[in-house]
Amino acid sequence: MATKVNQLWQQIPHGAVVTTAWLEAHGISSNHAAKLTEAGWLKRLGRTSDL
Repeated sequence: MATKVNQLWQQIPHGAVVTTAWLEAHGISSNHAAKLTEAGWLKRLGRTSDL
């Protein structure tokens, strides 16, 4: 999985915003995205439930 994440990081411009749906479409589950957030690789900007 680390290779898949590294490949995605190369495709995303620094500072770009991607959605959970985009990550899931590219093979990163919401659980994995949460782990990446906890590890500091992703930063949560908000939730649709915050609207």
